[in-house]
Amino acid sequence: DKLEAERLVEETKTLFEKRPKIYRLSILRSELALKEGNVEEALGLLKLVPVGKMYYTAAREKMAEIYLNVHQDKRAYIACYRDIAEKVGSVEAYLVYAQALERIHQSEKAIEIYHKLLQMSPNDAKLMVKLADTFFEMHLFKDAIDCYEAALSSGLDNPAVRLRMVWLLSKLQFTQRAQTLVDQFVKDMDRASTPEQVSDNVKIILVKAQLHRHKKETRQELQALRDAQDMIHKLNKRMIVRQKDPTDIANDSLLLLS
Repeated sequence: DKLEAERLVEETKTLFEKRPKIYRLSILRSELALKEGNVEEALGLLKLVPVGKMYYTAAREKMAEIYLNVHQDKRAYIACYRDIAEKVGSVEAYLVYAQALERIHQSEKAIEIYHKLLQMSPNDAKLMVKLADTFFEMHLFKDAIDCYEAALSSGLDNPAVRLRMVWLLSKLQFTQRAQTLVDQFVKDMDRASTPEQVSDNVKIILVKAQLHRHKKETRQELQALRDAQDMIHKLNKRMIVRQKDPTDIANDSLLLLS
């Protein structure tokens, strides 16, 4: 009858509402099983979370960690992340897959994914930086410079990326190109508002000093060093809640001149 039908509908709705909790419970039970040394039981519980459901990604990531850290099975590890990428299909899912590939030193495959994502989102500066970072780790410095330059040209305002690019140009002895960029970046330094940004700016100034040293411009080198010192003193005064000691920033920065 009608009342019975309504009751069944409500029971069904309640069951569906509880399903995400069931999947979360499967993950929690798998963690407990793993702590007790029951690895296969843990994997079995994680496999219960189906594609398209809440906690699917979390379950696959935990499976991947078990395969890598317990079984030392890189193939099964990366298969979990490939499943996430293919089944979820989002940019974020493919980014996680690429990062997993880098973790097991399959950077060339990671680069393929970054290129594929850039074709989908050609103006994504963050993707360009990730690709540049991967090139950097592989010591493909000229490719890294091209990607950093593209990211900055797209409007990315990131002192850390600026620093990496200037450092690379200096390392590869593209002195004039590095000098032009440093001069451009110095003009924008007044906008720095956080200790981290000021720290990056100090490092850029020190690269500037290094460039002057290469060209035997002693007076300009000394002025750049004084500018860096002034920045550190101002930072010291501004940092009420210190996330990083200014002395550490100075020491880290001076490594650039070694």
